[in-house]
Amino acid sequence: MWEFRKITAIEEPVFNNVLERFYNLGLDGLVRENIQNSLDGKLQESNLPVEVRIKTGNIPVSEIPGIEEIKKHIESLRGENSYTKETIAHMKKEMKKEIVPFISFEDSNTKGLSGAEHGEDFQEGDTWGVYAYKKGVHFMENDVELEKTRGGSHGVGKIACNAASDIHMMFFANCDADGRQHIGGTTQLIEHNLDGVNYRASGYFTRIKDDKYFPFENHFASMFRKDTRGLKIIIPYLRTQYIGENKAICSVCDNFFVAILQKKLVVYVNDYEINDETIHEIVSDPKFYPEQNPAEMKSCFTPLYINTYLEKDPILIQIADKNTEYKFKLYLQYEEEIKRARVAIVRGIGMKIEDKKIKGYVNSPFNGVLIPISSEEDIFLNLWKMNHTQVCLVIILKI
Repeated sequence: MWEFRKITAIEEPVFNNVLERFYNLGLDGLVRENIQNSLDGKLQESNLPVEVRIKTGNIPVSEIPGIEEIKKHIESLRGENSYTKETIAHMKKEMKKEIVPFISFEDSNTKGLSGAEHGEDFQEGDTWGVYAYKKGVHFMENDVELEKTRGGSHGVGKIACNAASDIHMMFFANCDADGRQHIGGTTQLIEHNLDGVNYRASGYFTRIKDDKYFPFENHFASMFRKDTRGLKIIIPYLRTQYIGENKAICSVCDNFFVAILQKKLVVYVNDYEINDETIHEIVSDPKFYPEQNPAEMKSCFTPLYINTYLEKDPILIQIADKNTEYKFKLYLQYEEEIKRARVAIVRGIGMKIEDKKIKGYVNSPFNGVLIPISSEEDIFLNLWKMNHTQVCLVIILKI
């Protein structure tokens, strides 16, 4: 069930360094990557919000497809530096467990992936082949405006799911527009030798036909099924640092409060529903957000951001470079009780990308939310790294 490409010699006996990058981002990075991909995959003809269901729990190892094959590959791994050796030892230890934690992300009112029947031999417009078998790239939308506004859509961030697993394993179940259901998966190991054969680091949960990869039709256990249109990500052997229902709820609110308040997104974390109404209850609950007094807020400013966004009228900010003038809405709140000033920089899809500190005003009594007017400003956010925006904010604050 798992396929690794054969190679003539082992040249890179180390783990992909992108794994460590996303591992360091923790649950927050995992939630961001998966929900932004769901928002990017919204059905454009639908007026309903994107729904994402996050489930956590434990699963018997015996239910994980092809797990005995992966055990053999992991047992064969040999490290050549201390970090690699430690990681391999940890993997082998985890493989001895019979029940392991998992997390899954299932979306609806989304397109899902298309062209699974073509597998690795994908055609123009297919998204399955790009998602399943390509690294560091994502499918490009024909709609230029839609492409500009996307948050990421399965580019290098795909590996965030592998990083969340102790054995770097993830699955993805898909139901397309015609109701066809397929399943794939990846594991990120190191180049290794098993039974005298050298293999690449990346393993794919797939079948081979005429030396090409094609996905399995999905007849696996219910946790690995996706019965309605959209995509479902399943990550077994979830790292201890990623476990925590409350952490997942806060991560959703922290990163997607604008999308939720704009009714573009509804998220379920086990039995909790996070929508434009319930988010108020969550951010007002000390169980989730212990820092409720603005004077006490030092690391998390989500309750303040939500209050600022809902209570203040936006100020129009105009920023110009040599060729173009960009426009943003700035929701700004001055309040003497606020001790640490931050501005939430938000992408067009409604995802916060930064808690911005404004030079010279870090401890000033204000809070802000900055949102682009159009897709052009979204591109500007990425290219200019907010340097021009910071200058403009300083001017406004002085006024």
